[in-house]
Amino acid sequence: MKFNISNLVVVDSSVFISACVKAEKNQQISWEFFRNLEENDIYILMPINIFFEILNTLFKLGVDNRDVKKLIGKGPISGMLPLNEDFLEHIWVHYQKFGKLKTADKILAVTSYYTESQLITWDQQLLNQTRDLCDSMSPREFIKKK
Repeated sequence: MKFNISNLVVVDSSVFISACVKAEKNQQISWEFFRNLEENDIYILMPINIFFEILNTLFKLGVDNRDVKKLIGKGPISGMLPLNEDFLEHIWVHYQKFGKLKTADKILAVTSYYTESQLITWDQQLLNQTRDLCDSMSPREFIKKK
């Protein structure tokens, strides 16, 4: 599989968490979103800090480890971006554009902006603060566009 901008997305932890937590109101649509990615050969580009944010939150919520592995271990993740010097060198010039975001959200937004990939999140604040600079949308909006 050759990766290009059209088949890569950046996905916020809120989408993974909602897929794994049965009580989440968006659980069903989140799973539908992940199935949609798989059916359309779209892959997730994930900064490694988001991976740990997902694991930490799900661990705190007591989510069964098998559900997490089902989603992340066999999911459409093309690769994890290390937060190393090379990554920082490429994104530094864009980092200031997202000044009001929390650190993890800023890393997601900059990754999306730099790679020209869509940013997918349930976080309304993140959507509001990135729509002018990124192609940001909810999983529901993404599915409707496909």
